[in-house]
Amino acid sequence: MRIHNRLTWALYNSFGGRKKPGYLSVVVDLKTKTIYPVPLGKEHVKFVAENLLGISEDELSNDTSLAMRIIPSIIEIDGIAGEVKGVLTGVSGVEIGYRVRHLKQDIEKAHGLVIGFIEQGEIPLSEGFKARIEYKYAVK
Repeated sequence: MRIHNRLTWALYNSFGGRKKPGYLSVVVDLKTKTIYPVPLGKEHVKFVAENLLGISEDELSNDTSLAMRIIPSIIEIDGIAGEVKGVLTGVSGVEIGYRVRHLKQDIEKAHGLVIGFIEQGEIPLSEGFKARIEYKYAVK
């Protein structure tokens, strides 16, 4: 897997629009502080289990703590205006369907890494840029 250090149009053109036009799904591996784009046509859980953890979806289902430090974000890009409209960190099918939970401080760290990834990139932030964190799937 190629490592991406910043948000670029090439990255968006290769991986954007996975679930909805304008959306770029990424996951942050907090152990390595690496951000990975989720490939088109691949579900978060399959990507996280097989590509990042090297296990099956069943193994992840049996031990969700294995993915505790892998945190998702959705970057929303307006391709017409050429701007990043927002980012949402902390929720994907891994959290919803597999009940993976994250520490609140880990979600915040991942969010900060994604914000840096965006700010270092070539796609500017929109005037109304919104950065949000979903704490619904944090460890209670």
